[in-house]
Amino acid sequence: MVQTPLHNRVPVEPTRSATPIFSPIELAISRHGRPGEPLPDADRQWVGRARRIVRARLRHWRAEGVVERAELVVSELVTNAFAHGRGVRVGLRLSRAGAVVRVEVGDGTVVTLPGERPRSTYAEGGRGLDLVAACADAWGLTTDQTRVWCELHVPHDGADR
Repeated sequence: MVQTPLHNRVPVEPTRSATPIFSPIELAISRHGRPGEPLPDADRQWVGRARRIVRARLRHWRAEGVVERAELVVSELVTNAFAHGRGVRVGLRLSRAGAVVRVEVGDGTVVTLPGERPRSTYAEGGRGLDLVAACADAWGLTTDQTRVWCELHVPHDGADR
């Protein structure tokens, strides 16, 4: 059976389903700094706030099994949006459908993924998307290329009940 990724599904008439749908959350965070400059404290503080909001919502959804991975990918993606994005605000969307939690982050402008480049072992930056790829079960760009998304599968070990 071929399964279509969640981001490519076309909305259809709602049906009674065993897959629970949870109300998504969306944040729109106004940027204080300028693209390409060091992050001001006001922007940097939003990374931690976003992480705490995501943690609280995942616990509310009883998706404790993905909290740590979600916090890490949210930290990386929100930081990247502030550090490398060009939009006036950073958006974060968190949703859950059944056992799949989806995180989307963008700033309304087209995302340019970094190319392969050599890195020093001791470099402080440049590994954010590598961490996202390692933590997420799937990740990529939305079809309009304005948001980076990732999906985390909630384990069925009772942690999500």
